[in-house]
Amino acid sequence: GVLFILGLIAAAYSSADSALTSLTTSVCVDFLGDKKEVSTRKRKMIHLLMSGVLLFTVVVFKRMLDDSAIWQLITLAGYTYGPLIALFFFGILTPRDLKPKLIVWVAILAPLLTYLLNIYFKSKGFEFGATLIILNALLTYSGLYLISKKQLQHK
Repeated sequence: GVLFILGLIAAAYSSADSALTSLTTSVCVDFLGDKKEVSTRKRKMIHLLMSGVLLFTVVVFKRMLDDSAIWQLITLAGYTYGPLIALFFFGILTPRDLKPKLIVWVAILAPLLTYLLNIYFKSKGFEFGATLIILNALLTYSGLYLISKKQLQHK
């Protein structure tokens, strides 16, 4: 049992270290320019700042959320990936043309409607759980269908 716990702790530290290194590299390269242009002192300061941000995020998750962090990530994925799935399947399954300016509105309104439906049904004792992503995708797909038109056939 002790070896298992030690292995679990080692894996958690390894994952956290990799995430922290990735965040630091991303800030240094993507936001501040080339890696060689960022001084060692500045890179270490950014690493410390990212450590603080990571710690703050963990504390916020612990204090504010009543579910586990994994379950919260699944819930957030339900809201964010629903429109992506719907757009993907709409593009593959239908030969209809979309009105580009309205796609953004559908992609915003569908998750909002999903959230409101989730709150409503929770108050009635029903929880969508992981199927939230399916509801969101169906609402987005329906919205995309409503703002689309038949594709003109070229002869």
